[in-house]
Amino acid sequence: MDLTGVDKILVEKYGYEWVNGKAWRPGTAPEPEVSEQPEPTPEVEQPAQEPSPDNSNWETKYNQLLAQYQNLEAENAELKIDTTPFSQSDVDAAVTASVASISAELGELKAELVAVEAELVEIKNNIQVVPAYDFDELFYDEFNNLKWTADGGTKTITWSTVDTSLKFGDQYFWTNAPASNYLEEIRQAINLWDEQVESVIFEETNAGNAADLAFGITYIDGPGGTLGAWNYYYDDGIIIDSAIRIDTDIVSSPEFSAVLLHEIGNILGLGDIELTESIQSVLEEPINVFSSDELYPDDIAMMKQLYGEQNEATVDYTPFSQADIDAAVAAANAANEAKLSEVLTAQVAAEVEVAVAYLAQAAAETKLAEVLAARAEAGASKPEAPTVETPESVPSLRYPEPTGVNKILVEKFGYEWVNGTAWRPGTAPEFEVDETTNIDNTLNRSDIQIEVLSFSDQDILVSEL
Repeated sequence: MDLTGVDKILVEKYGYEWVNGKAWRPGTAPEPEVSEQPEPTPEVEQPAQEPSPDNSNWETKYNQLLAQYQNLEAENAELKIDTTPFSQSDVDAAVTASVASISAELGELKAELVAVEAELVEIKNNIQVVPAYDFDELFYDEFNNLKWTADGGTKTITWSTVDTSLKFGDQYFWTNAPASNYLEEIRQAINLWDEQVESVIFEETNAGNAADLAFGITYIDGPGGTLGAWNYYYDDGIIIDSAIRIDTDIVSSPEFSAVLLHEIGNILGLGDIELTESIQSVLEEPINVFSSDELYPDDIAMMKQLYGEQNEATVDYTPFSQADIDAAVAAANAANEAKLSEVLTAQVAAEVEVAVAYLAQAAAETKLAEVLAARAEAGASKPEAPTVETPESVPSLRYPEPTGVNKILVEKFGYEWVNGTAWRPGTAPEFEVDETTNIDNTLNRSDIQIEVLSFSDQDILVSEL
């Protein structure tokens, strides 16, 4: 049959189980009883009856409901059910559930971002980089569309200085100064190109003319003439041997570093560029002083394009970096912490309200007790007590017992009462002892003067509030 009345309340609000036509406390219900139902007999229509004015049935039903309600209250008292609407465990459970939900959402979001990044990486790898430079139009001289390795390959180029006779093509040129005297300048220029090109790797040796690239300091045509020259051999579009001559007069000039970079760029496969405002390069002529710690972006981009390497200097395909993901996660965590702070703040505010209520109640009870004690003492008829001399007082604590909020903190929250202050457990200082002694310890009843006042309990409560 359908649930009604108290049974319905027990099942819907208190989690009781409805079995065999009765509400049972959780975990106490028996097995459902199954009975064979006889075939229903035809109902005989009964003539309509006039409603009876007797109210005994209603009273019986009321008494039954009242008894059930009282039984429910008794069961609730026996079980000691905590009816606190917002306990600390409730708050902790709610916060934990919220954190778990948000963490799950963040995990899903991060997984989606990782998947998108993977797709972008695949797209990036399949993109054919459109050349940023038209070499045939850009280089006006010394460009032959040659390089040391095919696209995708790697070539180790050995290099060395020559101190006596430099082999340059089919000829030999006597050096005017040992190239090894300028080894550091040559090494710095080599390293600048080596750091930016993945397809070629420079390896320093002492092989002299037998190295893939030989450097020599020779006379070319004197001051105001050619600053440097280069030569290479190639086979089937691949460079296989090379040499660089630097004019004697330039080694002590500020342009020496720029000349070295220019000639190395030539033997790597790049040509000469006329001076222009649209491009900045060590391949430009006339050569300018170079004082940077790295090549110009145009030099790096041109070399990567020549060797078929991805031109990272001009193309960036990474829309979702790890920094972006970390920032999103940090923002979500900050929002979650803010929600948690709001919950804790509300909880503290509620506890403060409870403490204030305890304080008001304790103050009222204290005031009432003092007045009642004064009335009792004023109305008592007792013989005057003889004077009693008390022994000399000993040092005593100078602070009274805790009252009000302090009393609540000590009795309900385990605070320590030391030196007139309630201290959190484990933080109280040493007791301070009053070293003074009483001069006159004689107390006579005649010394006590009590002003009898007439207050009603209502007056006391109102004045206190």
